[in-house]
Amino acid sequence: MMDELLKRRRSVRIFNKNIPPKESIYKLIEAAISAPSANNKQPWKFIIIYNHSEIIKELQYIADMEIQSLSNNIHPDFRKQFRNYSKKYISFLDSRVMIIALYKINPTMNNIMDHDKKQTPGLNFIDHHNSLLSTGMAIENILLTATDLQLGACCITGHLIAKEKLKNRLKIPEGWEIAAFIPVGFPDEKPDIPKKKDIHTFIKWLEVI
Repeated sequence: MMDELLKRRRSVRIFNKNIPPKESIYKLIEAAISAPSANNKQPWKFIIIYNHSEIIKELQYIADMEIQSLSNNIHPDFRKQFRNYSKKYISFLDSRVMIIALYKINPTMNNIMDHDKKQTPGLNFIDHHNSLLSTGMAIENILLTATDLQLGACCITGHLIAKEKLKNRLKIPEGWEIAAFIPVGFPDEKPDIPKKKDIHTFIKWLEVI
């Protein structure tokens, strides 16, 4: 059953006008918080924009303006292609529900260091990596559960080009970062199965002979 669910999951970006019931959204978040996390710190929060198209449009506008500004610095030969790519792959205007996944860096490793010693960059990386990776696993649970509930969803990070402006608009507390935007709704498209590379291109066996 899980194998079939994994194969059915698609990145859905076009939704119909129907609004997913709140009960379904709760199920998505319940699935998210059941994910494993480093040291069981559960470093996540989820902002849910429910049937509020004006806020969604405003967030999209903030990202679009930042992309427009960036595109002015791109070589003219690639500018149009970049703008078209951005318009197609990071727009979430059709969504009726937006889940914004946040993560907080827990200084677990640095907290066990002698405070008289200088913080170690490697430990800073681990603390950040642990929190982001843990939240990524929670996001995957959302995407799979959405598929199981006959909902469409997509993990979008392109808007993070305007991260600070979006954080200000959403009044995200200090110490928290945006991991991804997850538009959710009833699908109004059936994306094709994306071509995947052969499994052997990803594997390197290390074994005793």
